[in-house]
Amino acid sequence: MRLLALTLLTLCIAACNKDLVNTKNTGYYFCYSHKWKQQADSAITYILYTDIQPIPGDEQFIHEKASKWGQLVHRRCKNTNGCTSDLMYYYTIQQAEANRNQVFELYKDPEKYIMEKVDFK
Repeated sequence: MRLLALTLLTLCIAACNKDLVNTKNTGYYFCYSHKWKQQADSAITYILYTDIQPIPGDEQFIHEKASKWGQLVHRRCKNTNGCTSDLMYYYTIQQAEANRNQVFELYKDPEKYIMEKVDFK
């Protein structure tokens, strides 16, 4: 009986550790894009942005995702000075939500900014 209890305890600890590793290796991201140089002018600035998505913490995967976002932004950029292509990575969804809300706050003036949500995963 003790052996069975010890085995179950060991399996539970191993499973819990696996979940902790997986949690640490998963982050969250959103992407956005604004005009390349933030100069004071009267032109409308176009902002592209995405939903918040989970992403593996693999550096190569993140780099590939950022590259794909950059290619998409390059094709869809409407700003005369060009566009940035920012992939924002966070360890928790709460951090991602808070920072995306800051982006929304920064670009909330509809007379200066046109925000467009992009389906990007």
